[in-house]
Amino acid sequence: MPQVPFLPQQTIDKEKFVPSPTEIPAVSADKEIRKQFEQSVKHEIAATGGVTVSFLDQFAASHFDKTMADAPVVADYAALRQAARQEENQRTRQQAQQQALHEGEWMVKIGALLPDNASLHAYLETQLPMQQMRLEQSGLSAQEAAGQTNRFRAQTVEKHILRSLSDDDWQTAQQVLTVQGACLDDSVQARCAQQIRHTFAKQQAKQLFQAALSQHDNQPQLAQTLACEQLQEPDEELKKDIQREIVDLAHQTRQQQALAQADLFGQLSQVDNEQKTQLLARQTLLRGDDFAIACEAAQQPEQPASPAQQAWFVKNYFNSTTDMEQAYAKGLCSPQDYFHLKSVQQKLRGGKEARAQHWLCRAIETWMNKQGFSSQDITQASYQVLGGSSEEEQLQIWKQLKTLLTY
Repeated sequence: MPQVPFLPQQTIDKEKFVPSPTEIPAVSADKEIRKQFEQSVKHEIAATGGVTVSFLDQFAASHFDKTMADAPVVADYAALRQAARQEENQRTRQQAQQQALHEGEWMVKIGALLPDNASLHAYLETQLPMQQMRLEQSGLSAQEAAGQTNRFRAQTVEKHILRSLSDDDWQTAQQVLTVQGACLDDSVQARCAQQIRHTFAKQQAKQLFQAALSQHDNQPQLAQTLACEQLQEPDEELKKDIQREIVDLAHQTRQQQALAQADLFGQLSQVDNEQKTQLLARQTLLRGDDFAIACEAAQQPEQPASPAQQAWFVKNYFNSTTDMEQAYAKGLCSPQDYFHLKSVQQKLRGGKEARAQHWLCRAIETWMNKQGFSSQDITQASYQVLGGSSEEEQLQIWKQLKTLLTY
């Protein structure tokens, strides 16, 4: 169908215009077609949310003819077709731009995975010009396309640096930053440089500390001292960073060892003497006096703790600094309670707080005080509850005791 141009309607002098009888049917026909056109457009909008050029052309092909060039309905059609074409062109540009941006984001992801600076540089030099061309073809100006392309470059370089650092590869990150860092904002460059220094410090500290730890039979404090002595770094600020990392590694190692010992002492507190001996024979965590005292305690016959030992147990349950070995040697706690308290103490030293036990003891004391029980009764009840091997068992013991005490 030939294109129908948008034609402005002519101004009509109503007083001079008198339609002839032969024109009246034509006007009526135009009104009917215009009504059909209006109804079709409304129905299409309700069904699809808008009208397309294709829809309008199909209506025109089935309803218009050459004699209707000046009809109002044709002007309506031409105006709507122009608006629909503009919308479609705009939507096409938006889709093309979104696709080009999506391809750019994919390029950033791929570039960040490349193994080294050389492959990253080659990839970007190949991909970025094509990416800029796609952006221009999508409707962006040359300046807008260049700006977006530069952002893609910066994103790729930054993500490559961060990905390298996540793999502890500070060398590759440093090379990429040195060679291609100019595309980054100053603040991003500074942050990346700081992150590279931090990763380098962590890696150097780990190497020095692990080597020292193996030389000192897994004793973190001695390893920390040796590692700091062997550190040779001319940059004083960086040297301090490495030293802080060494201290942190020693602290983490002490916590890990404490938790491992807590597990061992927990097992020792739950088994008979024969099994205690077997556990101690194959363990690698205890040494020196700690090992000797554990072996001696494992050989003692099991017997109930005295009231004084029970009171001492409750009083020192939450104390991570008590010398348990000395207390056991003085008879302040029973052999079985020694293992139990050592497990709790090592958990505390490993960073695990005994919050549940703390609040449970508070509840026991509060409830029994209200019921009129003596301090000795409260201590005995707390001793029974804290002697449980887990939070669940301790809570169950208290529920049972509370039931008995209410009879």
